Amino acid sequence: RRKVVDGHDEKRRYPRLEFHCPVKIQGFDGVHKITDIGMGGVFVELKNASQVKVGQVLQLAVKFPTEYEPTKLKAQVVNVRDRGIGFKFLDLSRENQEVIRVCFNTFKDTIPIT
Repeated sequence: RRKVVDGHDEKRRYPRLEFHCPVKIQGFDGVHKITDIGMGGVFVELKNASQVKVGQVLQLAVKFPTEYEPTKLKAQVVNVRDRGIGFKFLDLSRENQEVIRVCFNTFKDTIPIT
């Protein structure tokens, strides 16, 4: 299903939630910020995003507010912008799917869905 939004083809399969939480990205120093999340992926603000190539697979360690420990996720770069990177989750375990679903459902009524 595709929608045209502001002249761009909408390719997402899942709704996105404006959502902020910390994330560490394999190969990058420091902690970065997720700015939106969906069941299929996340967008991460990153100043030096141009170092990353579309198709690249990286490990993310996400500190969801609903979890005590960071959740490790395998993700593929699907979008590189000036302000950051769009990731698509790969090979999500049932446990990680549940972590993302609980977080999404917990916050979907408090934060606008995009």
